[in-house]
Amino acid sequence: MALDSTLQVRVNALKDEREALLVEMAGIKHEQPSPRKVSPKQVAYALERMKAMLLDPYLGYGKQLLRYLVTDIRVEVDQLTLRGSVPRLEKVVAETKMGTAVTVPTFITTWCPRHESNV
Repeated sequence: MALDSTLQVRVNALKDEREALLVEMAGIKHEQPSPRKVSPKQVAYALERMKAMLLDPYLGYGKQLLRYLVTDIRVEVDQLTLRGSVPRLEKVVAETKMGTAVTVPTFITTWCPRHESNV
């Protein structure tokens, strides 16, 4: 069936809108939290470990941790807001083993922060 130009323009616009919605739906589905169960004790321990990573200048993992978890930083006069991926945070918390030392997290691909370690 032949379409006149007005109808063809509308069909193309609807196809584009459909594609945009499918992409948005895929992103939302990807960002939904997983059904992992983490205890408040696990969350507290993971937060302490992440804090240690951020504050220890010798480990060198702080910047990589922020890159992995934080997607948006907003600085206002009296407030700092960090936004990030809930599934990624959930993964870090779930993978943090209680009672273990601060070691190279699995999300860090360049694990030796000092140049002399990377020969």
